[in-house]
Amino acid sequence: MEDTYITINSYQELMCEALSSLRSGLACFGEAEKREEENPEKGWLYRDSEILCRFAFLMAANALEAAANALLLDLKTSNALYEDFEKLSTLLKFEVVCMAHGKSLDRGNDLYGRIKEIVQCRNEFVHPKPQKVTVQSTSDGRDWDIKVKRTKKRGYPTSFNMFEPRHSRDAVGDILRFVSWVVFDVLKFEIKDGALRLGFDSMCSTGTVLLLAHEYGFDIRTFGEER
Repeated sequence: MEDTYITINSYQELMCEALSSLRSGLACFGEAEKREEENPEKGWLYRDSEILCRFAFLMAANALEAAANALLLDLKTSNALYEDFEKLSTLLKFEVVCMAHGKSLDRGNDLYGRIKEIVQCRNEFVHPKPQKVTVQSTSDGRDWDIKVKRTKKRGYPTSFNMFEPRHSRDAVGDILRFVSWVVFDVLKFEIKDGALRLGFDSMCSTGTVLLLAHEYGFDIRTFGEER
């Protein structure tokens, strides 16, 4: 019997999980917003929303890394050279791929800066350490404001449990745009060809991908879809 090979841990596979979790998380958040303040389910819905959306962020960050690694594998270098490239930071991997194709990434591009912040948050989240933060009451005295370090462009909190659904929505959208920018606008691959390279010769999608793209204007060219 001949061996059969399938592709797993691909960019699209991981991003599909991110988008599915994001959709569920945003739905929970929307439902919580509709509930009356005294409704006991309101708090649980907010908590579920936050958990689902944080998972979406982590999966999308993994998808970003998978995209970079797939493009490196597509260069078909020696195993030893690939292993050296694989040790580079995420953004440097994308730059190496572009240079190998005679292209370059514009580090001054706003999207590049946004992805740099996402990578910063991802690194903080997967290497957590205890920290003390300042807590102040809000001006109306009805709530508490926790002061944590935030990124400059998107204002992402670098503390995992402070990451909100809106942050995850923005981050997922930026990752989708960034990978599309690299593959289709910088490297100039055709839509289907680029999507297959990202999927390591496979490609998958779900209805959730199309639904969220329509609702939030996500760039899903990396799933083989035209703008």
